Amino acid sequence: MNHRCIMKRFSFLLAVVFTITLNAQSNQSQKDPVKLVLQLTVDQLRGDIINKFKDKFVDNGINYLLREGLFFTDAHFQHAVTKTAPGHATLATGTSPSSHGIIGNDWYDINTKKSIYNSEDSNHAVFNMPKEKIGRSPKNLLASTTADEIAASRNFQSKVFTVSVKDRGAIFLAGFSGKAFWYNYNEGNFTTSNYYYDEIPNWVNEWSNKKLTDKLIEEGWDLLLERSKYIYPDETSYEKTIEELGNTFPYNLSKIDRKDMYDLLPYTPIGDKITADFAEAIITNEGLGQDDIVDYLSISFSCTDYIGHLFSPTTMEYEDQILNLDRTLEKFFSFIDEKIGLDNVLIVLSADHGVCDAPEYLLENGFEFAGVAVVGGLIEKINNFGKEKYNLKSNLVLKSMVPYYYLDESLLEENNIDICKIEREIRDIILEVDGIYEVYTSCEILNQHNPNDEIFEKVKKSFYKGRSGQIYIVPKPFYYITSKSEYRGSAATHGSPWNYDTYVPIIFVGPGVQKGFSNIQASPKDISKSICNYLGIKSPSSADGKALLNSAK
Repeated sequence: MNHRCIMKRFSFLLAVVFTITLNAQSNQSQKDPVKLVLQLTVDQLRGDIINKFKDKFVDNGINYLLREGLFFTDAHFQHAVTKTAPGHATLATGTSPSSHGIIGNDWYDINTKKSIYNSEDSNHAVFNMPKEKIGRSPKNLLASTTADEIAASRNFQSKVFTVSVKDRGAIFLAGFSGKAFWYNYNEGNFTTSNYYYDEIPNWVNEWSNKKLTDKLIEEGWDLLLERSKYIYPDETSYEKTIEELGNTFPYNLSKIDRKDMYDLLPYTPIGDKITADFAEAIITNEGLGQDDIVDYLSISFSCTDYIGHLFSPTTMEYEDQILNLDRTLEKFFSFIDEKIGLDNVLIVLSADHGVCDAPEYLLENGFEFAGVAVVGGLIEKINNFGKEKYNLKSNLVLKSMVPYYYLDESLLEENNIDICKIEREIRDIILEVDGIYEVYTSCEILNQHNPNDEIFEKVKKSFYKGRSGQIYIVPKPFYYITSKSEYRGSAATHGSPWNYDTYVPIIFVGPGVQKGFSNIQASPKDISKSICNYLGIKSPSSADGKALLNSAK
């Protein structure tokens, strides 16, 4: 064999070795720092609730997160409309409603003259639901999500799933690439829509056939601890009552008509228990966390919100719910550790909004400035104003969906009325109502910046032209907006720009994440960029938060 031939073969061998080495290095560099990103959301978990009850927590539930994680103790949403759908959309996209477009749980379409539910989609029916029920999909979301970016970064080989009792707690976190499941109030199990599947997977039907919901209903809801160990009372003057359910422990749920009980289930800790169990079924049947390609699972626990609205956060029911959730998380973390290994998982826990304590509770304890702002009759008053001053032949206000009032712009244009002028006049009418802090108009919101007015800037971040009403009302601190003084549907609520509604926890746990507490100002908007930075991938399309975690790459 001549020298030239030997050199050619040697050169080829070197090339092969070099290519194999490069491929090995490439594969190694693409290996993800974790096998699963687990995003946990607790609906209505105000930022102080964990510290309030942590002495009663078990060792490896929320205390596991506190012990092993990084807790951002000064985290606030930066938008004003602190409701479930906008909060979950922000957690998913890393931006505010002014960018992702989910400006409320509902809004009004002034062109079609119809109310729009945040995730409705008539083209995608929900399985096992009456045909007249409108379908569900993420089509109203106007930005990509963390889940989308994880999937895209791995050529859509990552498995992406979400589950919640509330459809809006699952759909937005799944983005456009994942599979979302939510509670079926008619049957006591979980469902999805044909946006995600042509038919419900067999394993979902198998889970339903376990009848876990029925078994837990038979057990009822009683206190986890002795009564003397609770901070708050069982009966209060301000909690609301659902007749079939009652309002005192123990709750005998089996005596309630079963279909009615399926509907009432989220008002008990059982809703969270079946959500976690269904999440275990997702992991087992879809094989999440079983290879070197990172997967994503979002679980939104809804029952704290239901119970908080009905009873308020200063009741034994709310307190016992938090303790139940803690134990549900301990069981779930144990499952994760056995199935995937907690050291292979990046966990983040946060909330979609906070909550204000019941005004009656505050008044009983010396808060003289708490109350209700009664706005019933305002629409008629504004409409009469339009007819009397401007001789309008039809109503000026098309719809009120707190905090928005929707005006008939076409009516104003037909009558050559300056919209900015009449918005200011409407503002003055609304400000006459006791309990209203401020009223912002679309002309102000779209054309002005006022960094010295923090509330105004939060309102701007809640406003999306074409979906938001032209008038935005803000109650005074500790005031609820209601239509009638003698009636309020909820004992406690949220939705304002005040600190108690924007304040939520943010806790990260995972390989390379430092342990401890941080009091830097943070926002749930930061979660998306933090996860993406940790994984070394690009952020969602409109994400404008900051990365709280260093890259684990």
